[in-house]
Amino acid sequence: MSKGSKHETFYVRTRNVSEEGMSFLSRQPIPLHTRLEIHLDTAPANVVGVVVHCSTALGGYMIGVSFK
Repeated sequence: MSKGSKHETFYVRTRNVSEEGMSFLSRQPIPLHTRLEIHLDTAPANVVGVVVHCSTALGGYMIGVSFK
């Protein structure tokens, strides 16, 4: 996750992945419009996405990301 000059790494399990975006369960909320650099085991390179929704879910937060 990249927020300004702050960089953090999170390891998450994806729920849904498509050409347009993905969702995943997070233990902490991630603000809307946060830019993410995402490494998927199935992709040859990292992809960039933006958080488009964050809602409470059992065990944490469901995060929705739109790929740029």
